Amino acid sequence: MTVISKLKPSSSKMSDQKMLQGLFIYCKDIEEWPFRWRESDEDLDCGQKILEQMIPFAASLIEKKLARSTIRKYLDNLFLLGGEIIRKVNFEESQRKWPAKKLILEYIDECGGPCPNHWSRSNFTESRYINQYDSVCRLFYKHLVGQTTY
Repeated sequence: MTVISKLKPSSSKMSDQKMLQGLFIYCKDIEEWPFRWRESDEDLDCGQKILEQMIPFAASLIEKKLARSTIRKYLDNLFLLGGEIIRKVNFEESQRKWPAKKLILEYIDECGGPCPNHWSRSNFTESRYINQYDSVCRLFYKHLVGQTTY
């Protein structure tokens, strides 16, 4: 069973089928994210659990009927966040056993998320991209802690 097929929609308004269709319209490879994030096969289970936490948030964006380009930007930034969390887990092996929600909340908060490693290595200075990424991390944080008024 795939990650997506196990998930429930974010609200009773949206059927499972409609949620899946919506997600695949915006991101055909979303189920592959844990494979793309992994540094080793140990990372797959952790990555799948992170994705399970991201899917209801992504579905809520689609429910809100945001612009297609906005949803794509949000999904791109969620992908970056997941990869960065997996990278950090490889430095803190004990976190691999944590519940996914606790793990995500270790790295995001009301201020944003962790700076993706490749940004710091390349002296990434375009604040527009950093601000978009942090904005998505803040919204995802609010979603996870139950403050869904975004």
